[in-house]
Amino acid sequence: MESRFKYRAWDKENKKYIYGVEKGLEFYSIAGNLRVMTLAEIAESSKYNLEQCTGLKDKNGKLIYEGDIVDDGEQYAKIIFDKSCFCYDNGSGFYDDLDFYYTHCEVIGNIHENPELLEEDK
Repeated sequence: MESRFKYRAWDKENKKYIYGVEKGLEFYSIAGNLRVMTLAEIAESSKYNLEQCTGLKDKNGKLIYEGDIVDDGEQYAKIIFDKSCFCYDNGSGFYDDLDFYYTHCEVIGNIHENPELLEEDK
């Protein structure tokens, strides 16, 4: 599972994902100097929501990240990291059997761009 240590960051100001932030995030300061923000700095920043890849792929081969919304054909659930494992929350509680669940689900969105999916009844 080499993908397990991939990260993405939700940029709250620009309302978009930035992938590959495990390598750091390059940007120019106000003074015009190139700066690299480390993964630890991104995690501590209030500007970003850092989300880790589970290392697992959905039934279509798409990588599943923390914060994704998945559909298993019966219900929608969001992927979370709880204590020491990735879980899915279908609204009735947390389940830690993502290792079984992921083979039956499809990533259909995420909590930032598609929060309405969790509000809908299937």
